[in-house]
Amino acid sequence: MAFERDFGTCLFIFPLKMGVGMIAMYIFTFSLFSIIGLFADDIRFQASGYNLDYFHLPTIVGAFGLVFGISGLLGTYDDKPIWLRVFYYYLVVKLGFAVVIFIADFSVLHGGCEGFYLTHGAHNNPPLEYISQSHTCKWARNSYLCGALVDFAFNVYCTYKVYLYTNAIYCHSTYQIDFGMDENVQQRWKTFGVRDPKLDSWPVANEDGFGGKLAEYGSVAKGYMANMAERADPVAHI
Repeated sequence: MAFERDFGTCLFIFPLKMGVGMIAMYIFTFSLFSIIGLFADDIRFQASGYNLDYFHLPTIVGAFGLVFGISGLLGTYDDKPIWLRVFYYYLVVKLGFAVVIFIADFSVLHGGCEGFYLTHGAHNNPPLEYISQSHTCKWARNSYLCGALVDFAFNVYCTYKVYLYTNAIYCHSTYQIDFGMDENVQQRWKTFGVRDPKLDSWPVANEDGFGGKLAEYGSVAKGYMANMAERADPVAHI
């Protein structure tokens, strides 16, 4: 995984990168229920479906989250801006379809619910028939309106967070190299519980311009350097 950078938070407590990954995982999980609802033809696996003309539209749109959710997960994991951009576009399209589905369903609940169970062909729409027969149309409208608004607001928030993270990755696609020149080095050593290595290795500078211990190591030892000087100019040492 790429090194995590600070781009803000998501859901107030999670880092933005983690939050976008959770959103992608939510979309992927939601797509599994949409696929089940698509084959089971059961309204319990979808958030809407009172209008028969748009009954399968929510599950079809949700099922595509299986592909785009993976795109969002991989894009978040590896900071791939193109994959994140594709995931973001899917969320925008999903919001557009949510508005269309809400208008279609609410128009049925508002204008054709009362007395619907007495009409011919009411059995073709069991959810609406049950609501009409139990005389709970008003409760159904209010509940559907509140649920749809909460769901839409949550999805708008998720889309906005994905948008922020995608733009952040586009604008900061490279990593800045920090040599610690613009920060408090003493505070950084204190944070990691270490001390200035120069205090241990090079306590006092001597005439060679390095450290007092430099002449004790390897090829720079005094004896070794003297021998090398004799080999280079043996006449000068006669």
